[in-house]
Formats: sequence, structure tokens, C-alpha cells
Amino acid sequence: MTFLRKLKFVYIVAISLLSLQACALIGYDSIYSAKSTEVWVVDADTNKPVEGVTAVAHWELPAGTMTGHGGRIVQLEIMETVTDKGGRVYFPAWGPKPNPLVFGYFQSRDPEIILFKSGYKPEYLYNYTTPLSEGGRRGELRYSDWDGKTIKLKKTASNASYLDIFQTFIIRLDSLLRSQEEPCNWKRAPAIVAAMMAEEHRLKEGGVSGVSFLISGMRSSEEYFSKQGCGSVNTFLDGLNR
Repeated sequence: MTFLRKLKFVYIVAISLLSLQACALIGYDSIYSAKSTEVWVVDADTNKPVEGVTAVAHWELPAGTMTGHGGRIVQLEIMETVTDKGGRVYFPAWGPKPNPLVFGYFQSRDPEIILFKSGYKPEYLYNYTTPLSEGGRRGELRYSDWDGKTIKLKKTASNASYLDIFQTFIIRLDSLLRSQEEPCNWKRAPAIVAAMMAEEHRLKEGGVSGVSFLISGMRSSEEYFSKQGCGSVNTFLDGLNR
């Protein structure tokens, strides 16, 4: 190896090490873990516990710029549960898990917790966001600001209002369950998929039309999911009906 090549090699190694050190300082960790999270769900009008609420927690890991725009996004962890008679939601601790992205980092929002029950307005619980540049949440150990809190679910005022809210909910859920980066995430969240399937069936039985139903869209995309290596979406959905 010539002197110039050796010098170039040393330069590349030095820059790489400095880059990795800088990434560690601004929030790029190689492994992540999360504390357990427990919340309680009650009816906003009666303050009584709400049973049968489907809860999904997800830890979204963006890569690219420090704002997460223009880069890849993966779900490092997805968890689900359904509230019991006491309205309890519990997600156990997890980790450590390796960071699959070279320049992947968590923002302050994780985890987002999604709460859904038919007839109620869905809730989206995420941490009180502070930009990383202003001292936002960093580090390998993640936790929710909502741990130990009581969440009040509000019933929708009318069927028309509910349909508008439900349509917005489907759009948000769709980006989690079958994103471009991870088209097979619906396999990781069978409880919320089953809840969506039951709700769409209820609405169709009630004569509702003009709504872009998520499950119907998934069923019509059988070939696409198969090509993405997800397996048969129809077999998966039919299995949830049993």
C-alpha cells in the first residue's frame, strides 16, 4: 500500500469514528430498551372503567435527518393489549434490542399509545415533545409520560361525527400497519386488525357506505402482500374470525 493510500485509509477510518461518536452524542444509540407502561381507561362521562378497549403501543424509529424527514422509518417494537373490567392497559418492559438503522434514533414522542373502542373517539398518547436540539429525550432507555395516568375516553356526539373520526383513524392506522418500509406490520398487530374488522362489519351491517375501509383494502391487496413476502393476508384475516 502506497503512502497516499495509507493516508487516505487512515483519514476514512478517523472520519468514520468521529461520525459515530457524534451520532452517539446527538441521540443515535446502538441498542434500545423500554420501561413497562400502565394506564387506566375510563368513560369521560361516568368515570367508570371501560372494558374492551384495544390498545397498541409502538416505538417508531426514524432514520435520515434529525427531524426524521426524508429517511427510512421502522417500528422497533409493537405491542398490543385489551382492557379488562378495570380498564387497565399494561405493556411490559422490553429490550435490549439492537438499533437496525445506522443513523436511526428515537424522537421524544415514543412510544405512541393508540386506544380504540367502537363508539368512542380514539386517543393517541405520546410524550410531551421537545426537539432534540432543545434537550429532548435521549438515551437507550425509553419510557412513556403517560405511565400511571388515567385516560378519559369520550363518546362521539353523532354517527356522522363518528364516521369522520373513524375515517381519520383508519388513515393513521394504515400508515402503521402497512407502510412502504414495513408492509407486513399487520401481522404484528392482530388485536387492532381484528377490532377494525369487527367495526367495519358493524358499520356495513348498518348500511354505511362511502368509507374507505381498511380491511377491505387489505383483502384486495392479496397479490401485493404476497410479493412483499407477507404471506396470504386473506388467510391471516380469516384466522382472526375463528
